[in-house]
Amino acid sequence: GSGVTSSRILRGMVFRREAEGEVKEVRDCKIAVFSCPVDALHTETKGTVLLTSADELTQFSKGEENLMEKHMQAIADAGVKVVVSGGKIGELALHYANKLGIMLVRLSSKFDIRRLCQATGAIALPRLTAPTPEEVGHVTHVRTDEIADASVVIFEQDVHEGSVVTILVRGSTDNIMDDVERAIDDGVNTFKCLTRSPKVVAGAGATEIELARRLLSYADTLTGLEQYAVREFARAFEVAVRTLAENAGEKATEIIAMLYAKHESGQHHTGLVTKPGGEVEVGDAVKFSILDTHLLKRWAIRFATDAACTVLRVDQALRSTGSAGHFSLMVKHGKFSVVSNLSAPVYAAQDVLDEVLVDKTAKANCIDVNFNTLADRQRRTIRQRCSSRPSMTVTAPTSPDVSSDPFLENPLEADPVEDPDDPLDPSFFDVVDSLEGDTNDSPDLYSVLGVPRDADIAAIRTAYKRLSLLLHPDRHTTSSSTGDSNSVPNRLIVADAEAAFGRVSAAYAVLSDPVKRRIYDAYGHEGLQVQGWEITGCEKSAPEMRLEYLMLKQKAKAEKQLQLTQPSSEFALGLDLTDVFDRYLEEPIEERTIRPKLSVSQLTLAQSVTAGLTTRNAVTLAGQVTAHNGLGVGTWMLMWRHHCGKRSLLSFTTIDSEISYGRGGRGLGAGVRLRRAFGDRFVGNLGFSLNSIGDHAQSRISLIPGISTGWHIQLLPRTQARIEWRWNLDPGLSAEVLWSSEGDEYAVRLSTRLSAIGRAGVALRLEKTVLWSWLNPPRGSGAGKGEETHSWNSTPEWAKDDEEELEVQSGKHGRIFGSVDVNTVDLVELTVGAQCSVSLYSRLSGSLSFSFQRGVNLRISLLRGTQSYSLPITLSEQPNRVAAGYGFIVPVLLFAAFRTLVYEPYLNRQLERAQVSRRAKLRNELLRRRREALATQELMKHTANRIRESEAAVGGLVIVQATFGYIPPVDSEQKLSDAGGPLNFDVTIPLQALVEQNQLRLPPGRWSDIQGFYDPCVGIVRLPGQKGVLRQLHVVYTFHNTPHEVMADESQGLAIPLAKHRIEAL
Repeated sequence: GSGVTSSRILRGMVFRREAEGEVKEVRDCKIAVFSCPVDALHTETKGTVLLTSADELTQFSKGEENLMEKHMQAIADAGVKVVVSGGKIGELALHYANKLGIMLVRLSSKFDIRRLCQATGAIALPRLTAPTPEEVGHVTHVRTDEIADASVVIFEQDVHEGSVVTILVRGSTDNIMDDVERAIDDGVNTFKCLTRSPKVVAGAGATEIELARRLLSYADTLTGLEQYAVREFARAFEVAVRTLAENAGEKATEIIAMLYAKHESGQHHTGLVTKPGGEVEVGDAVKFSILDTHLLKRWAIRFATDAACTVLRVDQALRSTGSAGHFSLMVKHGKFSVVSNLSAPVYAAQDVLDEVLVDKTAKANCIDVNFNTLADRQRRTIRQRCSSRPSMTVTAPTSPDVSSDPFLENPLEADPVEDPDDPLDPSFFDVVDSLEGDTNDSPDLYSVLGVPRDADIAAIRTAYKRLSLLLHPDRHTTSSSTGDSNSVPNRLIVADAEAAFGRVSAAYAVLSDPVKRRIYDAYGHEGLQVQGWEITGCEKSAPEMRLEYLMLKQKAKAEKQLQLTQPSSEFALGLDLTDVFDRYLEEPIEERTIRPKLSVSQLTLAQSVTAGLTTRNAVTLAGQVTAHNGLGVGTWMLMWRHHCGKRSLLSFTTIDSEISYGRGGRGLGAGVRLRRAFGDRFVGNLGFSLNSIGDHAQSRISLIPGISTGWHIQLLPRTQARIEWRWNLDPGLSAEVLWSSEGDEYAVRLSTRLSAIGRAGVALRLEKTVLWSWLNPPRGSGAGKGEETHSWNSTPEWAKDDEEELEVQSGKHGRIFGSVDVNTVDLVELTVGAQCSVSLYSRLSGSLSFSFQRGVNLRISLLRGTQSYSLPITLSEQPNRVAAGYGFIVPVLLFAAFRTLVYEPYLNRQLERAQVSRRAKLRNELLRRRREALATQELMKHTANRIRESEAAVGGLVIVQATFGYIPPVDSEQKLSDAGGPLNFDVTIPLQALVEQNQLRLPPGRWSDIQGFYDPCVGIVRLPGQKGVLRQLHVVYTFHNTPHEVMADESQGLAIPLAKHRIEAL
């Protein structure tokens, strides 16, 4: 509807859609853009759920509702009022968006999403999550409107915001609007081309006719069959003029003849012109202002030429006649059928085309130029190019000749067969991968170009030019003595050169672009491989995906079962070794024994199971049985924990209700405890309990109430404090302060306690993380890949007494600790100990305590997951210094002997088996990389020999021998190859080719990605007896005819020549 004059420009974006929710207009708001659907996450796997009651149906859908409400609330808390989705919008999301006053808009086109992000400054997020302030955009006014019969959503911006505008085209009919839109598109694209290059050429077919005339003139100077190829290439430019004449209703043959005549007379701007009145005539295109942009014309002709060359290459490969390498192509010209090789004439004609266009636009206004200038020079240049231009024959490359490499001659060895009686644990393969470090197969682009990571654009461009001179395919296309440039060896060399130069060009394309370089530095190749809005790519077959789904389903089921039960257990076995150090020599001789008696003084078994009923309710059942000196004591407890919601009376409060028997030596008891956080630094608790105490003599039961209250305070970012007071039941006051350093390297705990019966005490505990090798996890144990923190309170908190302790979490490194406890019972008690990780899920600890009342006690504990195994040993009931000495030395020696003689050798054997198996599986890949490096060195050989001769002539830098990989010591008898192949590689040629001005510089980086290098040590963690760096570069060179030798590490870089590398003789 309406007319063209009603068209207008809107600053912002307009989309022909409607808003999804009830909110239709928002002003001055933040906007979030998601490239994914705004809906709950669904899998493509179908399933069936059997519901037997209404409650089950309610619980089934409640989790999805809570999750969607959480997402939408987080988005609203970020200040977002407009949400744009690239997929569908679910009903739950729509409901909560209307409730929170958020406007929802769906855009199905990823190009619309990109333009909207550019207009608003937002970043499209790949998944539904709360956006950060940097990821949200701003829009001045968002509203829905109706234009004619179309409903649209308009995103308006202020004048100073955004760089995107929308042209709203109005018209009476669709054809008129299409014509107007096409005219606007042509005008915008023409202006875009002119901003890049302001050069213009004559239109109306004048340029095409002039090019055809020049090419026909050039074809007349050629002899043989090539002239027909150039002539037909020139005739192709007549198609544009022929089409214009046919559309105007004129005779194309007469119009072309007239144009040729005009151009031969010097009127180079003559074309088929349409006057304003509609008349068509042959006239001056410049006079009527009919011009074409030089950039558009140049690229159009270049693309057409490349397409023609591609068709010729395909036809050349299909019609290949075998060893000769020529192809047969019939070019019809008049009455002749010509069989010719057309590649060189086609490239020559393309060179004429480029030079004519550049010459035509040489002057200021790019119009009045004499086309006949420099004609002789052009012909000489073209003839030289035709004589050296390859025929571009395309044949499928075969495997390169590798007869000179013994490793490539050997047949592939079969993978080692695992012993069925002693299979290898698959987890050791993961350990090998983690110990190897960076296993990214993507090349280091800085190493590909041989520049440091802080190199500027000039250094990158210089390195690219140097490598281009070495590896460009045009420098490695040589003809044989018979003039055949399509022989199999030549085609293989060209293929290798194209592969090597492709790697260099790809690295330069990224590092020369500032935006792509920043992305690569931050995210690596993964950040550059994002195409469109894809989340991930499908690289697995249907059976593999099915198997992976079943494995994940089984794993999720096991994790769910473990989460619902949460079992934990504790086993403690107390030994009495006092008879070893406290012998009763006062006993009669006949009652004395030769060997000391060992006895079990204590045995404790504890088990607990936690079942999560709902998201806010859990039930725990715990039991403990202890036998001490022939007396058994049992304890059980049932606890229900409930988390109150924010809308309840006790919002954000945890309520623990428990029933126990035998706890603290008492009978049946019940209690309730409330915990609540007040802000981010305070947590308070209040508990009430009622316990029974039986009197068997009078057969009566007494009920004793108790009250406890306390505070947990975050004093400083690394300091916590706790204080608790109890009344009537175990009355007393306790307080504790815990401080830990950054990274938990140091920890200090100070605790005090005072009871109503007169007992008091002060304790100080110091902990420190150490990097001692014998306390760190052994290599291959997998502890380095596990979780960073472990809790040492293995006994369930509900099975302990009411006195809680602040926990100190320890990482995978070893820790030592010591404590001093001054109290009214033991007077002074000293404790020292250590703890370390022995595997991914296991930690071992030991402590030795010395007191005046309890004597000397040793405790060894092993924590594995949620299971705890303890071995408390009583060495002496007196403060015996001998017992304390043995209690410290013997466990340390036993631990060191077991770790050194048993555990570490076992891990080393398993790692070596995993390494051999992995290297055997990588043999084919290493073979491919070695063949690729040898092919690249073959391309560098000519340049390397030339540089070596020039350097030797002036006494410069000459590389005698260079080896990269594992370099064993001189007197070592280690093998230089294994199941994967050689462990080092000769790199003399590439290093010599990189010598420039009597010096060679290799920046730190991954040297295996340098052209002509490869990594022969892939899959190796360590070698037997190896010390130091695995990948090294050993270089022997001469400078001023004096031998030098250096061993360099890729993390430090290489700079030669240096005086400190000088040696007496080679």
